[in-house]
Amino acid sequence: MMKMSRSALALLSLLLPLALQAFPQPRHLSVGLLNQVTSFPISGYPQLLRQYHPGIQGSLSWTWKEKGRMALIQEAHLGYQYHRHVQHGISLYSSFGPQWRFGNWSAGLALAAGYWHSIPTDGVYRSKGDGSFERTMRFGRPQLVGGFQLQAGYTTPGLTQWFCRIESLLQTPFVPGYVPVLPLNRLHVGVRIPIQFKQPLILP
Repeated sequence: MMKMSRSALALLSLLLPLALQAFPQPRHLSVGLLNQVTSFPISGYPQLLRQYHPGIQGSLSWTWKEKGRMALIQEAHLGYQYHRHVQHGISLYSSFGPQWRFGNWSAGLALAAGYWHSIPTDGVYRSKGDGSFERTMRFGRPQLVGGFQLQAGYTTPGLTQWFCRIESLLQTPFVPGYVPVLPLNRLHVGVRIPIQFKQPLILP
């Protein structure tokens, strides 16, 4: 198993630079604050205004195709979120979908999927069989996350865009055999700024 892991890591280190070279240059950098609640999609959205579990997220975006008012946008997201009594969440995932422009306003939707690292806030303990307990999973556990996004934005004359995004995700496996899937709703508010390279982005 260790040999396979090392081989996979070596292959990834070789292929990742080639994959990044195939991408177009990123068009925008965004950063925003978020609030997250545990609730069902759509019907649980009102809870985003009644509960507060904070986080922060940064993103890079690429434009794959533009035609008229529509563009296909992909974003790579890296974020941290704290849910009291539940978990610290570190997320690294991507979203892809269309966006439409209406003057200075824009709207879009996207599908999202990627990696989530969950660290329980109150710890997980295991019985040692002698009446005492030891803490386990100090560094959390890897999980998958996926769902969809709805977004609206307003672009100022300086090409800075202020955006608001609602996101519904499924985190799995949250607690295997007990809560296999945890539904999450997130509200993002942030700013997206254009980035430009004076020369082609060349990786070593």
